[in-house]
Amino acid sequence: MGWKEIYESRLMTGPEAVNLIQSGDDVVLSHCINEPEYLIDCMVKNHDAYKGVKVHHMVSNGPGEYVKPEYAENFFTEVWFGAGNSRKAIAAGNGDIVPVYFYEIPILMRKGLINVDVLLLQVTPPDKYGKVATGIAADYTVQALRSARTVIAQVNNNVPS
Repeated sequence: MGWKEIYESRLMTGPEAVNLIQSGDDVVLSHCINEPEYLIDCMVKNHDAYKGVKVHHMVSNGPGEYVKPEYAENFFTEVWFGAGNSRKAIAAGNGDIVPVYFYEIPILMRKGLINVDVLLLQVTPPDKYGKVATGIAADYTVQALRSARTVIAQVNNNVPS
């Protein structure tokens, strides 16, 4: 089976993809501009399927709906940078700031000290060889790709290659 057949067999909608997330999973979001807002929205809409999912990220540009008090049973936020959308959850006890140097995050993932059950990210469409790129998210996202049990990628034509 060639890469095109494998790729086609793995395509699914966002709502289908977030069903791969399980209660208790550690979900890492790709960093900053590469954050897959559509997949995160799908995850939040599917909140009833989860209990105790821990959401990890550095800077989040999205609205961060998962930090709302009504989702406290479903999601716990563990951030490596206290951005505006997570501060209220942290103050309410439904989140933590983990002080860490940015460069240490991939090292901690590699050592298993930051668990990555699921990675949510954006990627380019596959090239003629079946390769995709993470665009400008060449940071902890790359190690999260290597460490994750499950990778859920939002294919986006606007991600630079």
